[in-house]
Amino acid sequence: MAVAMTDGPLGLEAMHVWAPDDGGDPITLNDRTSMPRFWFDSIGAFKSLPDADDNRQPRTARVGESVFPSLVRGRTFTPQGRIMARSPQELRQMQALLHRALGERDKEGLWASVPNAAYGDNTHYWQTRARVIQLDCDDDFQADVDAMPSPWQLAFTLGVRQSDPRWTWTDGQSAGPNSGQVTVTNLGSAPAELVVTVDTITGPATVTVFNDTVGAQLKFVGLPSGTLIIDSAARTALIGVDAFIDAVPYLDTLNSNWWDRGVPGLQAGVANTIRRSGGGTDANITVTFKHTSW
Repeated sequence: MAVAMTDGPLGLEAMHVWAPDDGGDPITLNDRTSMPRFWFDSIGAFKSLPDADDNRQPRTARVGESVFPSLVRGRTFTPQGRIMARSPQELRQMQALLHRALGERDKEGLWASVPNAAYGDNTHYWQTRARVIQLDCDDDFQADVDAMPSPWQLAFTLGVRQSDPRWTWTDGQSAGPNSGQVTVTNLGSAPAELVVTVDTITGPATVTVFNDTVGAQLKFVGLPSGTLIIDSAARTALIGVDAFIDAVPYLDTLNSNWWDRGVPGLQAGVANTIRRSGGGTDANITVTFKHTSW
C-alpha cells in the first residue's frame, strides 16, 4: 500500500531520519530491515495536538473564571526503543553514534518521517524542524541470552521538541501566475503557511491580497513598481525588482487582518481562493506552499 499524504506523518511504521544542523551526518532510526539498528518500541505523544496556553482570570464578584483565547505553542514527542547489535562491541559503537548524532543542543535540526520501502513510496515524506532535548540511555541489557535477533540490546528514550508543532510535506506546491486569482488546497490537517508573489506591479499602486476562504486580506498602499513577495510564516513583505526593500511600511494595518492572531495562512482540507486587486493590468499572482499536518 502506497503512503498517502492525508495519512499525516507516519510513526512506528516509518523510518525516522535526523539531520542535525551542526554539520554532523544524518542518522536513521527505526530502520527495521537492517542490523545493527535503533528500534522504536513506542513514540509517546507522536499524534498529540500541540501545547496550548490556558488563558483565564477570576471573575469579579462571580463564580468561576473568564476564559480568553488560547495560543498554540510547540510540542514534544518521546521515541522509546532499543539499540540492537550483534556483539557487545558493536552495541557500544552504536551507543556512541547515537550520542554524536543527537548531541547538538543549540540549534534545531530536521526530523523526517520516511516510509519504509515495504510501506510504499519513500521519496515523499513529512518533515519538521525540531531539537533533541533528551537522550536517556540505560546500561541494562534488555534481552535474554537466546533472544532474537540478538541478546545485545540497550534501551533508550528520546525527547524531541518542535518549536512549530506542524509537519510539512517535502514537495512544494505552486499555483499561478494568474492575473486575478488562484485556488490551492492544503491536504494536511493543520493550517499551512504560504508565499504570495504579485509581479509586474505598476506603481505607485494600492494592492490588496485576499484569502476569500478565511475572509482575510493584506492591503498595501503606495507601492512602487516591482514584485511584491509576502511570506506568511515570517510575516514579511518585500517589494522590488533586482534589489528589494521592506514593504511592511506600505501596509494599511487598519484594513489588513490576515496576519492577526489565529488567522490561518491556508485552511486545512479545503480549497483556498487567493485573490489580488490593484497593481495594474500586467500584474500577476502566484502562490507557493507546502501541505501541512499536525
